[in-house]
Amino acid sequence: MLFFYSQLLRLLVPLMLLRLLWRSRVNPAYRARLWQRLAWGLPPSQALSEQGRIWLHAVSVGETLAMAPLIEQLLQRYPARRLLVTSTTPTGAEQVARLFGDRVDGSWMPIDTPGAVDRFLNYWQPAVVLLAETEIWPNVIVRSRARDLPVLLLNARLSRRSARGYRRLAWLSLPVLGQLTAVACQHITDARRFRALGVSDSALSVAGSIKFDIDRAAFEPRAKSLSAMLAIGTGRKVVIAASTHAGEDKQVLGAFARLLTQYPDALLILAPRHPERIAAVQSLVDARQWHCQKRSTGKAVSATTQVLLLDTLGELGAMLSLADVVFVGGSLVPHGGHNPLEALVWAKPVITGPAVFNFAAIYRDLLRCGGAEMVADEQALGLRLLALIADESARHFTGGAGLRYLDAKRGALDNQCALIARYVS
Repeated sequence: MLFFYSQLLRLLVPLMLLRLLWRSRVNPAYRARLWQRLAWGLPPSQALSEQGRIWLHAVSVGETLAMAPLIEQLLQRYPARRLLVTSTTPTGAEQVARLFGDRVDGSWMPIDTPGAVDRFLNYWQPAVVLLAETEIWPNVIVRSRARDLPVLLLNARLSRRSARGYRRLAWLSLPVLGQLTAVACQHITDARRFRALGVSDSALSVAGSIKFDIDRAAFEPRAKSLSAMLAIGTGRKVVIAASTHAGEDKQVLGAFARLLTQYPDALLILAPRHPERIAAVQSLVDARQWHCQKRSTGKAVSATTQVLLLDTLGELGAMLSLADVVFVGGSLVPHGGHNPLEALVWAKPVITGPAVFNFAAIYRDLLRCGGAEMVADEQALGLRLLALIADESARHFTGGAGLRYLDAKRGALDNQCALIARYVS
């Protein structure tokens, strides 16, 4: 069955490359080093130590930020090894370079054909393979295991919808998942779903989510400099809409318009998930004839600015410290939601839409403890923004409940470092 999967993928390679070229119309970085997607012309590698390289695949911005504490721990614990971090998107690669510079090797993840994977493994020669969350690539797993390389799936999560998809492809997923050396799940429900898909009990563990091990101290210097740089002013109410998607920005702007009727000097900091959408989002703001400013200008926020577009990379975590209320996007459209934990570390009240299936366990727990609120649509979002902005005690209660939940869930980083040590050593 893996043979048929590989043959189909080979046939699709031209379409995949054309899709990357198409996306490069908006973001030219998709076009850069295109052949590296097939493991040709890979970037220069540093000299290998005798112990071998650790390869971690982090996909894009969200996964890179989530795995950043783990990467730092690996750099500290194994200074004699080189660490390779691969990405799938330009924003993910930029985040790796920004956070770690030349302390790690960075490369594109190869398309999952046998030839590309073999060329990649031959070139980088990893000693252990670490995949993050839901990154299950059959040829990467099978061909790594054929070389007797341990393959660990860390911070693993599997939504009900994804599990159904894997069951429909059981002819491929069951034998592949069964070859994973270890799967460190975020939640017991994730472990049950992986078990149903053929992962053995001996390979499964519930380690928690590394995302809970956010170090607020790492954000604080940047948060202070942003506060001084933007000079928003005391008393001005700030709403941050984080990681919004197409079809969602318009709803956020509609909800914010309701807030402006009562708080005309309120500020919306709008952070689209994908930077290539900035122009489209700005056109929505301009259509309302609001004063819009881009963060990349580097200027302080003027008193007349109503929307600050966050078009810079890597600042959202620190920027959240400035918010009175945070809306976490990907949830008013059927994307599955995004991680709310960076808002919780600042004890900020979180609002989400109903489509949070990618973070179902986190949001379920947050809703139960009062650490987040869920709204159905644009109108409900506008009403909740008004209510929370008007009620400081409610903001403190919701934000405090979220922070207590976050603190109670810490510890996954140590658990997963201990698991990795069994194979790296």
